[in-house]
Amino acid sequence: MTALRTGRSPGRRRLLGVGATLAGLALLAGCAGSGEPGKPVLTTVGYGGAVDEASFEAIGQPFAEAFDVEVRPDAPLDYSKIKAQVESGKVSWDVVKVEPYWAIQNCGTYLEKIDQSLIETLGELPAEGITECGIPLDTFGFVMLYDHDAYPTAPTSWTDFFDVAKFPGKRAIWNFPTGMALEAALLADGVPVDSLYPLDVDRALAKLDSIRDDLVFYDTGAIQSEQIESGEVEMSIAWSARAVDNVKNGAPFSPVWKDHFLLYDTLSIVKGSSQVELAHQYLSFATSVEQQVAFAERMPYAPANANAKPALDDVQSQFDLASPEIAPQGIVIDQQWWAENFDAVSEIWTKWSVG
Repeated sequence: MTALRTGRSPGRRRLLGVGATLAGLALLAGCAGSGEPGKPVLTTVGYGGAVDEASFEAIGQPFAEAFDVEVRPDAPLDYSKIKAQVESGKVSWDVVKVEPYWAIQNCGTYLEKIDQSLIETLGELPAEGITECGIPLDTFGFVMLYDHDAYPTAPTSWTDFFDVAKFPGKRAIWNFPTGMALEAALLADGVPVDSLYPLDVDRALAKLDSIRDDLVFYDTGAIQSEQIESGEVEMSIAWSARAVDNVKNGAPFSPVWKDHFLLYDTLSIVKGSSQVELAHQYLSFATSVEQQVAFAERMPYAPANANAKPALDDVQSQFDLASPEIAPQGIVIDQQWWAENFDAVSEIWTKWSVG
């Protein structure tokens, strides 16, 4: 597979309204350090939006104070920019938050291999989320949401998501190959969880075609939320973090946790960064219990650190992916498979979605 999708930003970037918050990030960056001559500078890059603001408040600013450095948050993340920086030898980004498959796909080329002996929290993080070039920052998920006012009997599985006779109405899916619609389709078509990978893409698309007239797409998180909160859809394969806001805003939607999908946001270090040692310290700091709690209490993402126990409100608790009731029902996505197959599947998905 090709190492990088040039000229295209990562999919999750499109979920966040990044433009409106760049000024806010710049203001936050000004609080991180004085910019004094000789003071080390670490540039961190994320997808933008409220998530990055929360990350800076919970991690970036405390790190700047603890290590007497300046942390400069930047956004939005763009894989083509990482490539351009590395290939030109003019690397200005240090720590980047990337999709897990991309960290695997580009390890050693556009990302530094991490010296795991320097990550003090390594034993507290999920082993399946740790790669040669990536450390998990948080846990997020895709979950089936349904309008509980629309159905006298609640759906209980992905099979029900595809049963438009028993559960009529529009279904929303993310118009992106890693939006878990392929995995959900295969589970609904009878594929056992332990046989999901390698994905049978043709079979999955055929299953999706069986409800094509009832499918609607979303391209951004804002659209996903609008679909749910306006009542445009009765079901959605939704971001669990977005669902928290939807429910708080009054949407009569409930989750089906059976076989929900788990992923990790990944922190990586750009190849050729001038602050590799400092970046390793940042990775350890970001995954420490205190910072994990601080971040999870600001944003509805589960901590990657197993020892972090954030204080959550009632709605956040209903969507806590780390809870003992919810966690065992999750399916961890095979990021190695996606690293090897993303480009080919992306091409197939694009042709299918416009058809």
